[in-house]
Amino acid sequence: MYRKVSFLFVLTFLCPILSFSQHTSDSCHWIFNNYLSLGSARAGLGVGNAAVYTGIRINALNYKVKRTNILDISVCDRLEWMGPPATHVANGISLCASISVLEKNNGISAACLAEVALHENGIAVAPFVLSDKINGLGVAALGMIDTLNGLSLSLVTKGIFPDTAQLISRVNGVAIAAIAIRLGKIHGMTIAPINRTDCHNGLSVGVYNEADKQNGMQLGLLNISAAHNGVSIGICNQTNKLKGVQFGLINIVENNPKGFRMLPFFNMHLRS
Repeated sequence: MYRKVSFLFVLTFLCPILSFSQHTSDSCHWIFNNYLSLGSARAGLGVGNAAVYTGIRINALNYKVKRTNILDISVCDRLEWMGPPATHVANGISLCASISVLEKNNGISAACLAEVALHENGIAVAPFVLSDKINGLGVAALGMIDTLNGLSLSLVTKGIFPDTAQLISRVNGVAIAAIAIRLGKIHGMTIAPINRTDCHNGLSVGVYNEADKQNGMQLGLLNISAAHNGVSIGICNQTNKLKGVQFGLINIVENNPKGFRMLPFFNMHLRS
């Protein structure tokens, strides 16, 4: 009896067309049109490609999935070049053995290779995370995120990008990386050996800190900025336009009068 049940389960998982099923609207891709549900038609324990499901859902390849609630476990999500773009909204926990592709995640999503989502509300964990917006926590070796509201943790990677461990357009919160951070605009704090930002409002901590515009504090061995309103503390501090103070062995303020542009230990410029 046990062997029969196990064999039926395997057939259901690998070949859903052979099992009792609920049909989705796509008649062309018949292999994706069937699933088994232990419970009601759209709730309980589901095995196969259910478009809308609440409960525990297990599937090999997600295709044209609309919404899953509670727990979704899959091997891979169908990528855009394999068909239509993702419309999957995951509410709860989404686990993927390879590449996860979601329109929106409300909860926790984790993938073994990559996490691709338009919106992440909660926690996203993967070696590679690509998202338009994350509200919460993003954990990745390489993260490409347009807007992050919360905390970003990255590991060691240069990847295929020239600057990079992490390329994020905007962060409202904290970004931490093991090698480098390359940001467009940040309101908050960055911690990494190399910090490079276009506009930074807050605290930058690292070995090398560089900003086009810094409003706040730079703390590192080498601090460089085009314009800085605030405080720099390091071995060498250099800015083209300063409104604030510098503390370090070498302090360079280009908008100071001659004779005061390079000073040891301390330098300042308080006028606009």
